[in-house]
Amino acid sequence: MAITLIREPEAFTPVYNDMVFTASSTNVAEPAFLYLVDVYINAVLQFRYKVEPDPEFDYMVVDVSNSIEDFVLNSLCSLTSDKGIFDHSASSINYEVKFGEQYEVLGVTTQFPDLTTSTKIAYNGSLTSNEFTDYTGALVESTFNTKSPRLLDVRDGDVGCLQLLTNTGTTVTYLQIITIDANGIPIDTYRIDTSIINAEAYGFASHPATINNIDPSNFILPVVPPVQPIIGYNQGVRSYTVFASLSTGATEVFRYNVVDDCGLYTPKTLHFLNREGGFDQFTFELVSRDSISTQRKSYKQNPNRLKSSGAYDYSKADRTNVNYITSTKNSLKLTSDWITEDESEWLRELMTSPEIYLFDGTDYIAIQEVKESGYEIKKDENGEVFNLSINVLFSADDERQRY
Repeated sequence: MAITLIREPEAFTPVYNDMVFTASSTNVAEPAFLYLVDVYINAVLQFRYKVEPDPEFDYMVVDVSNSIEDFVLNSLCSLTSDKGIFDHSASSINYEVKFGEQYEVLGVTTQFPDLTTSTKIAYNGSLTSNEFTDYTGALVESTFNTKSPRLLDVRDGDVGCLQLLTNTGTTVTYLQIITIDANGIPIDTYRIDTSIINAEAYGFASHPATINNIDPSNFILPVVPPVQPIIGYNQGVRSYTVFASLSTGATEVFRYNVVDDCGLYTPKTLHFLNREGGFDQFTFELVSRDSISTQRKSYKQNPNRLKSSGAYDYSKADRTNVNYITSTKNSLKLTSDWITEDESEWLRELMTSPEIYLFDGTDYIAIQEVKESGYEIKKDENGEVFNLSINVLFSADDERQRY
């Protein structure tokens, strides 16, 4: 007996796309034949599929993505850690699929499991159909999990991380930050000890408040631990770069411009899950407006007007229609400053993101959705200047007292 795998997912596969295996068997003509597909995560059997052969070609075809996606989590940047590097291993999972077959032997259903095995890694990505068609599964360790522009504006209070997936066996040597003054001259070079974390998916401090929260004892450069904060407009830092050194080379470099947070309006920053499985951040700098919508449920009653004396009295306070549920949904209209074509292209991922948070300076507040269903990607060639205005709906409802 023999099971032959014909097609299998790439070594690294986004779990929210198809994860299809196909196979053939030399025993497919046996009575009551079924393919057996066992999905193991962390060496524990989680699911068994019994798959009928394709009616035309007798092949096995099975997509295991739905079985695995519940084991892959999304990792927000920590608001409390002082390490500067974070374990985001929950964003990916090693899985093993074992293939066998079942058929009748002398009238008895007999199973022959574990005839061949495939081991892969799934991560919390969701590529577009065009991207997935061209996807090769080769993990580019030098590229962070984001399509954001590699030059971004940030403010002193911004929090954020860059997420990176690495191959098994790759280690992160250090995280490096170089601060730069208004003349483009480097001020200081900082390196953060990354040996405190050993993972296959990492988050690296990238935004000022997250970097400034790193404990000075975690710096390996300069030799004398720095005094925090090291990033800030008032510290004379006008930009800085971030990259990670790996045992296999180095990542790409991100550059951040530190802008003075002295506008007329309070900036509002959204953190949103991108298609690569990381969280991106975008700040809306202009006017924001809060609004509410209220839903009510009611019933009609007859007021008890009969008194013990036999009188039947009417009162202006009689209540005949009663609201027994009053629920309020909160929403927020946000408006950005001018954005570039690259930012407009990138922010399409915000519009469709299934997981969004508003950072209020202290905590993440869950957003249910961006209310707009359409989005136009702006183009510089059209001679336009453009900004982005959206309405976001908060996830939590506010309930009122019941009568």
